[in-house]
Order: sequence, then C-alpha cells, then structure tokens
Amino acid sequence: ILAGPAHDAEYARMVKLLGQTAPGLPLKSPASTRPDENAAFEQLSDALKLEYAHQLLWQPYGLAMRAYDQNDEPAAKAALENFKRRAEVIERLAAAAPASGATASIVADLHIAFGTYAMRQGDRREAVRRLTMATTAAATAPAQADSVTGISAGATRLTHDLLTAGERESVAAFYDAVSKNVEPWQRRVFEDAAAAIRAGRMPREYQSYLAHMR
Repeated sequence: ILAGPAHDAEYARMVKLLGQTAPGLPLKSPASTRPDENAAFEQLSDALKLEYAHQLLWQPYGLAMRAYDQNDEPAAKAALENFKRRAEVIERLAAAAPASGATASIVADLHIAFGTYAMRQGDRREAVRRLTMATTAAATAPAQADSVTGISAGATRLTHDLLTAGERESVAAFYDAVSKNVEPWQRRVFEDAAAAIRAGRMPREYQSYLAHMR
C-alpha cells in the first residue's frame, strides 16, 4: 500500500518519457508490432533504454502472446523477432555500462529473454544454457523493483516452461540463486521450490500455474 504512490509517480514519469508506447498502455492494434513502436524505441536515448530496460525488453513479447491468443501467426512471429532484436540492442548497452547491481539485473533478464525466445523456437538446449547464465548473473543482482515474487514474470514463465519440458536441476539452481537476493519472507518460497524439484516433486507455484492453465 505504501509503495502505491511512488509506483504511480514512476509510471507517470515512464509514460511521459517513453510516450504512448510504454508497456501496459492500450494499443490500437494489440496483435501486431507496429512500425511506429519500433521507431519510438530507436529514438530513445541509450540512458533511457537502460533505465527502463526491463519494461522495454518484454513489450514485444507481450504483443507476441496476444497475437498467439488471436491465432495471428504472422503477427506473433514478427513480434518475437522484434523481441529478439530489442534484446540484442539492450544487451550491447548493458555490456558497455559500468558494473553494478542494476546492470547485473538487466543482464540476468536478458538471458531470460533469450532463453524465452529459444523455447519459442523449440531450442530447449539454448534455453537451458541461457537460464544457467541468468543464474550466474542473478547471484549478484538485486530483485527487480517491479517484481513482487523476486523474479520477473518472464523468468517465471521460462522456468515453468522448462519444468514442463522435463528440465529440473537448472531450474532448481536458478531458484537457489534468486533466493539469495530477495526479502527473507520470499526466500523460503524459492528454497522450498528448489528442494521440491530435487526431491522429485513439482513446486507449489508451478502446480498452481498448471491448475490455472487448465
């Protein structure tokens, strides 16, 4: 509750700086990645691209998922390719940025993004490789400010997709790494999830996810 006003103020600032293409705003054409959105992203300064990297990175992926829901395969494919291109741009900026907890958090999210793209291409091996790289980055990265679970929504999706595909230890190791940099009340969630996986059970949150999907 106390974080609400600060969150609202930051969201208003984000809209002012990034314009009407800011994540979360209604789009006239939700099932496609419009050229003006790509142009707006390219026109942002490098500083703004890094400051709002987490939000900007996942916007095209959100459009891709909405396109899938509408059975618009061409739009979904175009949005996924834009998702990959945007990740590559932010990756170059993060590589040139000074080392910090914030930069490490961006790098971890980038590996999650590339892993998510790989899963959509049917490349589980690359997705696991990227999750392993995210695990290393997450060990020094603070939890994202816009996350209430300790990991981003993208990371949650990727770990769940990998569990569905039969992956186990890489997901448990990622949960272990994340647990080191979250609030104490969150730490137990990830520690329990990693322990459940290694004991041959599925984490409670993953079971809830499957129940919701059904």
